Amino acid sequence: MINPQFKGGKPTMFICGNDEAAKNLVGEILNQFGRERADMCKAEASRRRAVVHAVVHSTLSSQRLDARLRLLTNP
Repeated sequence: MINPQFKGGKPTMFICGNDEAAKNLVGEILNQFGRERADMCKAEASRRRAVVHAVVHSTLSSQRLDARLRLLTNP
């Protein structure tokens, strides 16, 4: 989505990498698409962060799914 409009402002894109020039270029492109850049780490740490994100997202998604199923089965 280009230039999304959210009440809280621009959405944030999390990036990581070892090349500062490349991260700056990506930041410029993100800005053109209406997003802000959040530099999270060097590439070596990105895999660890990805695993943590996947676990948290999976846990939250399954909790939401459980809540929806309870609403459907217990009106």
